[in-house]
Amino acid sequence: MGVEHQSWTKGPKATGPQSGSQRHTQKCQRLQEKLQGFCAKRRFDIFIAMVTIANAITLAMDSPDNSELMDKVLGVCEMSFLNVFTIEMLLKWVAFRLAYFKDAWNVLDFVIVILGWATSFSSGANISALRAFRIFRVVKGAGKVAGLRTLIGALAASASHLANVLALLLFFMVIFSVMGVQLFKGVQSRRCYLPVNGTYWMLDESQPARCTAREESWWLGGRICKAETACYEPSTFPPGGCLPTEPDCVFAERVYTWDNSLGALLMIMRVLALDGWPTQQLKIQEGVGHLSCFFFAGIIILGTFFALNLALAVQSREFLASAEHKRQSR
Repeated sequence: MGVEHQSWTKGPKATGPQSGSQRHTQKCQRLQEKLQGFCAKRRFDIFIAMVTIANAITLAMDSPDNSELMDKVLGVCEMSFLNVFTIEMLLKWVAFRLAYFKDAWNVLDFVIVILGWATSFSSGANISALRAFRIFRVVKGAGKVAGLRTLIGALAASASHLANVLALLLFFMVIFSVMGVQLFKGVQSRRCYLPVNGTYWMLDESQPARCTAREESWWLGGRICKAETACYEPSTFPPGGCLPTEPDCVFAERVYTWDNSLGALLMIMRVLALDGWPTQQLKIQEGVGHLSCFFFAGIIILGTFFALNLALAVQSREFLASAEHKRQSR
């Protein structure tokens, strides 16, 4: 009887703590479910998106010329927005626990909040550079829009394929830069010069265009200098040199040139961007002839049109795949 009573009295003591633990676990689960439901509500996303838009407006209003009062107002707004983003992060962290970090958008939110608090409690030039990362809060707001979220996700998913397209474009640029150096080296520095005497020369300002010393047909040769002037470039300039009072003689194109590989790459990038390329093409035509137009046409067709459309095709494929995956997951 004593043993039965002892075992009966020990029973509740053994099961009591277990029941309390179960109740605590159930409360935590119910809390998580409520928080998950709250964070998944459309109104919650709209509220965070509106706060993000307001934060973007205050970031745009930040200026070194602001008054002290304006700086204080913007500082209060900044702390208010940071507190809202921190509360959002904590709610989602409690709701999803470690699964919170499986979503790249949540990782971005986490980094934004950490950097925000780091810049709030520190000062100095090194910390002020971190303030530039506040612009990523605009990307955070874009993640609340379904279409933009899909588009940004597709862009991130296609990064490896876009890297291949970029490598192909770089390979293409290197080939054309080598060709450009071999074909057009020194051409953009060719100008017409007037003989001062038997020794010195001076730049003929009345002929600003590039020139060629070869008297060939119009489609093989370039522009010929006028009578009593001669076409020279720095590498072929006469030993006598320029008149001492002429600071711009000998003329040399310093930036946009085909004289070396780096300058040629810069020229190709400018042509690919369609930034004033007809002017550069005209200078080459004046120096070597009209056949040079096919070189520039090849850069534009293979680089600007082909590579750009190839990148758009890769992005379009990833966007359609992302949209299809989202549709199937519903």
